[in-house]
Amino acid sequence: MITMESKKMGKRIEIDLSKIKDDRIRKLVSLAMKHNISPTSMAHFIGVSYATYNRFQQGRTVPQSENTRAVIDNIIKKLK
Repeated sequence: MITMESKKMGKRIEIDLSKIKDDRIRKLVSLAMKHNISPTSMAHFIGVSYATYNRFQQGRTVPQSENTRAVIDNIIKKLK
């Protein structure tokens, strides 16, 4: 379990990376937290709704669109 505290929002967000089955999403969420990128911002960067990104974070779904997966791969490369 990792915890991120957003300084802008003053909220603590806890994510259990072990629940995320998709390696791509696990890397994305981990890097987003490392760089203190809010879930709302990351959803915007990817081009999905906050609700969809939240489902990714919770391990409830994975990106189905090839374009979304390509965007996520590019973001991962840039954040490493």
